[in-house]
Amino acid sequence: MIKYNKPNIIAEIGCNHKGDLDIAKELILLAKTSGADVAKFQKRNSKELLPEKQYNSPHPNPINSYGKTYGEHREFLEFSKDEHKKLMDYCDSINILYSTSVWDVTSAQEITMLNPKLIKVPSASNTHYEMLEVLRDEYKGDVHVSFGMTTEKEQEKLVN
Repeated sequence: MIKYNKPNIIAEIGCNHKGDLDIAKELILLAKTSGADVAKFQKRNSKELLPEKQYNSPHPNPINSYGKTYGEHREFLEFSKDEHKKLMDYCDSINILYSTSVWDVTSAQEITMLNPKLIKVPSASNTHYEMLEVLRDEYKGDVHVSFGMTTEKEQEKLVN
């Protein structure tokens, strides 16, 4: 007999909020009313994550850019730690789990301080071992790791 466990549905809000906290809250509510269990965002420190050349280059699709450079565009979309706390509190108030993907050490440290139940490591950052050590050593919640961009050898190293 197969035991059925209801899957957790994660609404990937990411940066679709356009840097606007009110839009982010609307998307959380939409996720909740659509039956999602988790509302997931992304947290980056663009100056830490992006090489200087990429940070200062134009957005590859200027019509979609929120700044003169790709770095300015990324900065515009990023919420502060305090804003992520507000999102987490709003999620709690309507009974949906808050989560975020972290892309760098600073973001991992900031989100760890908020102590959400779940933090995700995106596949683009799952070999960022300094960041993973922050999550391992400073965070007590669940860490979900995406293996989409890793080799089997990298997966074994990450798990070990």
